[in-house]
Amino acid sequence: MDELRFVDVLREDLGLIADGSLEIWRDYYLPEILTERELDEFWRRSYSEEKLLENVLEGAIYQWIVLAGVRIGFLSFQPEYETNRLHLGKLYLLPRHHGCGLGGQALAHIQSVARDLGLHEIYLYVFRKNARAIRAYQRAGFSIDRLEVTTLEGGLIYDDAVMICRLTTL
Repeated sequence: MDELRFVDVLREDLGLIADGSLEIWRDYYLPEILTERELDEFWRRSYSEEKLLENVLEGAIYQWIVLAGVRIGFLSFQPEYETNRLHLGKLYLLPRHHGCGLGGQALAHIQSVARDLGLHEIYLYVFRKNARAIRAYQRAGFSIDRLEVTTLEGGLIYDDAVMICRLTTL
């Protein structure tokens, strides 16, 4: 089996992340989780190249997920030392790689990163309708901490589960 690798994304490659994320979102979220309108608006708010650069400037770290030399997804995380937590902001695999255990390996990588940084908890937001992702996070040791609904202008609603994983020190 080929080793999964995590390679830091260069700032000039953020446009590739933006383009790839839109493709992944369209393949995965339409129409069961998001409508076309919701997808376009949520993506624009979080995944445009400008928004990704803003995330990097605020301290987010982006990494490619690479299998056999091929980029199959990406993730982003941001250490929050003042609260002793790591925010897992993004974790996406191309849909053809779902169900192969690669997401679990990516989550194990994130847990290792958090431990290496001396952080004791990882948290993330996931669309509440995304039952498949919620189950994957639960298999990796995450639990639902709370449900959070945020209404945006234009009537869009983030309906999220906030999930946490408390890390044990070894």
